[in-house]
Amino acid sequence: MTDAEVQKLLKHPVAKGRFNLPSRDARGRLAVLIYGWGVEARQLDASRRDLAQCFDGILAQIPVLIEELRAEESAPANLLRGPDWRRMEEDCAALNRLIDAIKGVQSREFFQRRSPLRTPPLGRKGGARWHHYANTLAAEFTKALRQANPGVEIKLGDDDNPVTRFVAAVIPLITGERVKQPAINRHLHPRKTH
Repeated sequence: MTDAEVQKLLKHPVAKGRFNLPSRDARGRLAVLIYGWGVEARQLDASRRDLAQCFDGILAQIPVLIEELRAEESAPANLLRGPDWRRMEEDCAALNRLIDAIKGVQSREFFQRRSPLRTPPLGRKGGARWHHYANTLAAEFTKALRQANPGVEIKLGDDDNPVTRFVAAVIPLITGERVKQPAINRHLHPRKTH
């Protein structure tokens, strides 16, 4: 994410012309956060896809290996030595167990999820979702906005405030999730009742 992209994002829908935009340095820090977290999520998702493709490749090759084993054991040169059917059957059984093991792994939720894989926050099970990033994004943006707008009140408890709009606009770039502003506001300000 570039400074120009952050600036465009901040002009609309975040600031809506009511606030001065954060400084270039502040926008740069925000861009680094957004870009870094987005890359992290995509790389982890790519690793899962790569592993799934690798499994598919192995599954496609195992029947070929089994046929090659059977052909090897029944080749004329091997027939003279006497076929070792027991070893061939053990090898084929091992390859079939590998097929079962791979299919068992592929059936796990890890490979079935369509959403990108997230980095789990420390001490929690499962992947990190937008909640994991929202507080840091909100804190960094609030700090940047206050530096650019000294003396201007930024009402953080309202559902439609620039910080909530910023988090709502940025989360899809990081995790791919689309989160409504009221949900973000409830997360950032849990004491507020609706």
